[in-house]
Amino acid sequence: MDKKGRLWSLRDLSTYLNVAERTVVRMIQKGQLPAVRVGNQWRAVPGEIEGWLEQQRKRPESMHDLLRSDPMAVPFDRLVHRDYVAVAEDLRSQSDVLKRLAGMVTKAYPEVDAGVYAQALEDREKLMSTAIGSGVAIPHIRRIEENPPDSLDFFLLVTTNDVSFGGSPCRIFCLVCTDDLVLHLRMNQKITYVLRRDDVTEDLGKQTDADGIIKTILRAERTMRYDES
Repeated sequence: MDKKGRLWSLRDLSTYLNVAERTVVRMIQKGQLPAVRVGNQWRAVPGEIEGWLEQQRKRPESMHDLLRSDPMAVPFDRLVHRDYVAVAEDLRSQSDVLKRLAGMVTKAYPEVDAGVYAQALEDREKLMSTAIGSGVAIPHIRRIEENPPDSLDFFLLVTTNDVSFGGSPCRIFCLVCTDDLVLHLRMNQKITYVLRRDDVTEDLGKQTDADGIIKTILRAERTMRYDES
């Protein structure tokens, strides 16, 4: 109950978690969210929901489970790390971008050879460009299972100038590093959803540091409602 002694309805939960009501229902039915039936309606105790969120923050493995079931249920503040976000002023070509991204991955995973990883990214682009429009590209290696074991990280690179990527001008490059194909697809689904808005990509292009980029993404997520139709 809230301060007024009121239980939360599905709409309350949906608003609080910033996900669609159907997502809330599905998570309750799977036992992923604490709730009780009152008559034929689902109700939740706010304190229990807050406790549940705290548990999720303390259990990194739960993020994998949530991403597999519903990527929109995991907020970006659990996915974006400042050390994996960068603004670059000196990149002029697709190769430059892919080498920089490979370097970011290597910094997180020293066992990865930056040159080999960059070449794997290049080889994937030769098959089909990963540019998705609105100045955004989502580079990745072709064989996801060759990423570091049990990895799950999101690298974000924003350039101060447009870079031709498969013939398309891009400025925002998102790379999901995971050896799990399902997580790879789920993460890219979430990234594509948030960055499909031109106002968001325009704001990202104006940022000059990692903090500004992260704030822009989190603000964009807070101001949208996920449509799962």
